[in-house]
Amino acid sequence: MVDVFRRADLVVPHAHEAVAIGARCFWLQLGIVNWEAATIASEAGLEVVMDRCTAIELRRFGGPAGRR
Repeated sequence: MVDVFRRADLVVPHAHEAVAIGARCFWLQLGIVNWEAATIASEAGLEVVMDRCTAIELRRFGGPAGRR
């Protein structure tokens, strides 16, 4: 998983990098939405998540972040 904490206008190169390294998921953190980057990643077969926090989602599903 490539987890991106960058301004939305700076994430397209990271989508290309995620594809190049063979990542399986391209995750844009809370507040980050970029449809061009999402399209690049999605068309290459990556799962795409935008505007979500990994820690919040782990807690929501009872993962490690939720065991505090």
